[in-house]
Amino acid sequence: MGLYSKEFVSIDGSKFKAVNAKDRNFTLAKLDDRIRWIEENIAKYLSVLEQNDKEEVDDCVFTKEEIEKKIQELKDRKELYDSYLQEMTTTGKTQKSLTDSESKLMKFNGKFDVGYNVQTAVDSGKHLIADFIVTDHPTDSGLLCEVAEGARELLGVETIEAVADKGYRKPEDLQECLERGIVPNVYLPDNKDNYTFELEYESAEITEEIKKSKKPDDIKKCLSAGIIPAVYENTNLTLEVIKKTEKEKVGEDRQEDVELLDNKETLLQEGYYVREKDIVTCPMGFLLRKKCTNRGKDRYLNKMACSECKHKCTKSKYQTVDFKPGQYKVKSRGWTGNVSTEVNTIKKRNVKPKTKQIQKKKMVVIMRFVPDWEKLKQRKCLSEHPFGTIKRWLDGSYLLLKGKEKVTGELSLSFLVYNLKRAINELGVQKILGKI
Repeated sequence: MGLYSKEFVSIDGSKFKAVNAKDRNFTLAKLDDRIRWIEENIAKYLSVLEQNDKEEVDDCVFTKEEIEKKIQELKDRKELYDSYLQEMTTTGKTQKSLTDSESKLMKFNGKFDVGYNVQTAVDSGKHLIADFIVTDHPTDSGLLCEVAEGARELLGVETIEAVADKGYRKPEDLQECLERGIVPNVYLPDNKDNYTFELEYESAEITEEIKKSKKPDDIKKCLSAGIIPAVYENTNLTLEVIKKTEKEKVGEDRQEDVELLDNKETLLQEGYYVREKDIVTCPMGFLLRKKCTNRGKDRYLNKMACSECKHKCTKSKYQTVDFKPGQYKVKSRGWTGNVSTEVNTIKKRNVKPKTKQIQKKKMVVIMRFVPDWEKLKQRKCLSEHPFGTIKRWLDGSYLLLKGKEKVTGELSLSFLVYNLKRAINELGVQKILGKI
């Protein structure tokens, strides 16, 4: 009916609550804290049991049988949590949801809940939804190419232009878009005036047919040869072929094995955060899990542990600790506990084979792209309209079905109703019936 302009699409994501309560979702940090809490309570009950046996009093709060029952319940729960932890460690997963196993804990407007991150591609013509996918990604980073590719196939066009907010600003994803004939108009960082990518130069004979081709393989072939394909001739894309000097290490890599010996307790008493096998222990004994990598440093935190900690080593709600590559201890600035006078002894076993660096020159293609600001201005009017209508008008902010496949079917109905409503507003019922 001509309602899709197919000029460009606006891509955005929104969170939908899944059929899974937060209490039935477990992260590695949550399991660490719960196991620690159980162990502390088992120790308390055992202490009470031992005290009662010694004093042999009759007016105890709990009988021996009641205490033993509570201890067994805690042991059973700990065994269950240990199995979750073992499963997640083996599979490499960071979360486990019991009701809807495919949903994940993610941030909903500043608060955490369990749900799905739904991505939509909205056509710039009449604000109709062209395509959508249901993901368990907590953020939008890295999803631009996948969503734009799906919209291109459904709209039946060879190339497509997309606009998106700064949440999609992942260099590898933007480069993949350009290599596949997708123009990624994403907001630039404040200190940059363009996106810069580097491709390995590959000399090739580019015919006029290859240059005009809209196939991803031909587009990438042109870019690698330093020639702008026809699909990007009217965009702010520039290419430059340069020689680049790189330092290449010859020989075996240096291997370093750092072992923390019996001085770990000493380090903790002195207020150090100690890292072992990608897990950090704070001076109070709580375990911190890796959250992200920020500017080359691994960041660790445990919000739940900080909220329950009696010794506040920071004025913030929770403490974040950054470790450089190869670093195994970080001093806490806010630690005011007892300082040990023991000497720290760290055993290091280093294997340092002879290595040398050589300079190597190679040809590379520098690809610079500037987003279309005029199209970016239309983003909010496109993407936020469908989500707002579905969540408010259709009361669709939460889901009724479980599993990614069924959730996709449920949202398909919601988005179909939205598109029908938009079509009726644009053409009217009689005109639509006439075209049918």
